[in-house]
Amino acid sequence: MARLLTAYEQNAGQLVNIDEWSPTRKTRKWLLLSGASDPPKNIYISARRPREKSNIRSGKFLRGISSDLYHMEHAVGANLKNTVRNLDITKKEATQCIRKFLTFCWMENHKPMLYYTGHGEQGSGNWCFADGTIGIEEIFAWHMETMEFSTICSDACYSGKWVEFCAWKKKPGFHCLSACGPYQTALDTVNGGELTLCMTGNHDKLQSGRPRRTPLFSGCESPAGKIAPAKNSSGTIATSNNSSGTIAPANNSSGTIATSNNSSGTIAPPNNSSGTIATANNVVAVPVPSYNKRKYIDVIKEALNSGDGNNVLISQSIFNGVFQGIFGKHSIYGNRRTMTMSGGCKYIHEIIKKHFAQGFAILSWQADDNQFYMMMIEINWEQRTRVFRNLAELDSNVAGNITSCMSYGSDYRVVLTTGDSTYSGTQTILTERHWNEVIQKIEVENNAGKMITAICYNRGQQEYMVVMTSSSRGQKSRWFEKNDHNGRNTWLEENCKSKYYPTLVFQSPEFPNHVLLVISTDINRKGYILMTNYQIA
Repeated sequence: MARLLTAYEQNAGQLVNIDEWSPTRKTRKWLLLSGASDPPKNIYISARRPREKSNIRSGKFLRGISSDLYHMEHAVGANLKNTVRNLDITKKEATQCIRKFLTFCWMENHKPMLYYTGHGEQGSGNWCFADGTIGIEEIFAWHMETMEFSTICSDACYSGKWVEFCAWKKKPGFHCLSACGPYQTALDTVNGGELTLCMTGNHDKLQSGRPRRTPLFSGCESPAGKIAPAKNSSGTIATSNNSSGTIAPANNSSGTIATSNNSSGTIAPPNNSSGTIATANNVVAVPVPSYNKRKYIDVIKEALNSGDGNNVLISQSIFNGVFQGIFGKHSIYGNRRTMTMSGGCKYIHEIIKKHFAQGFAILSWQADDNQFYMMMIEINWEQRTRVFRNLAELDSNVAGNITSCMSYGSDYRVVLTTGDSTYSGTQTILTERHWNEVIQKIEVENNAGKMITAICYNRGQQEYMVVMTSSSRGQKSRWFEKNDHNGRNTWLEENCKSKYYPTLVFQSPEFPNHVLLVISTDINRKGYILMTNYQIA
């Protein structure tokens, strides 16, 4: 099964830039369809919008779909073919409307755009009508009759299931935009469905200017069928067990690292790297609309609660407001209380001291500009933090191993932990100005049986710090272009079969368009969630 990608990551979902995420050389034509207000009782739906019988209607369902259709009609304008609004519409009637529309588009050489608002069936996301449902499999079969494939926009609960189907089929031109994930309910406002408001540019009618559920999209294509890069990419969730995007061979392979019991190469810098450091002043940042940004805490919560929950933050990297994170289940950290926080760096040690006293320990921390981002976990570890500018200032006699590191200004900040068995081996700290120089030292330590356990970049001193810890575990690593979701996901899936899980994610100003992923064997891990390219507010 292919992996699901969020709409934000692909710059998809808004009609104002539809040429980028649903490209076509044909004229688009839209069919806007609403579901029935009271599906049969054996069809299980969420409480997003109430069931309303034809003789007893509160008006909430009608108001919801009326608002959605109104916004869509105004947004698509002259490209509207038909709007079907019938609160008692049957499956047969809806089927006839859809098939007639597809035939029309085929005969007139138009690109069919199919929109639905209404109830979605639990477990399938199927569209609900007065006497039954229509599933994505049926719609796909109808498309096969004309070979004229639609882009489907489904503002319904559990509609992420349809995105899964389209990503699995990988049929060029046949894609789905969903209001939510496969196991989520879509959300409404008094002005209509949140996906519809986002699609039509009515961000001022949304709480925080963006949907509370993350829309998914099954994949962007150029007219030639290639994946189109996301200009303002803002997030993807990729899990080892819960697929998330289309799979393609990786063409931008950039190196591996292996421990002494698995020596298979070295970490190489990206092939297209200029080798120069890009400081905050000379990195060209693409402006990101405010509605494509998310609060750091909201991003973390989404990953922690993904699937059946009980996930923890394994590693994170934040560079120029772009978040990359690895989450997963860990037998040591699981089922413990966690706290996620962010704020001004000048307050961080005051906050840490307070929570240390309450029995919490730092699991991961990062700094970007003047802000810190941190997760703490309630666990019986003894921890200390140290601030230094060069290695000579770090007292080697202080108990504990480095379990996390970051930099702020010209200072390094490290967490020294006693009691975490993951970092119990002897450690070596490396510092160099360029990645090519770091590689040479990593190879030496790697041959001595050490693996990378922490990494950061000091902007003030323009140098890397890499922490290596003795271990018998296997480890590999590769640089990927930030938008190379397919190559990255293929590589992760292949290695996950051998029990390699993502353990570190890192962004460097030396390679601003790339991200480094480190994967390691770990008997305490189960599965993973990888969140990439989230723009955080």
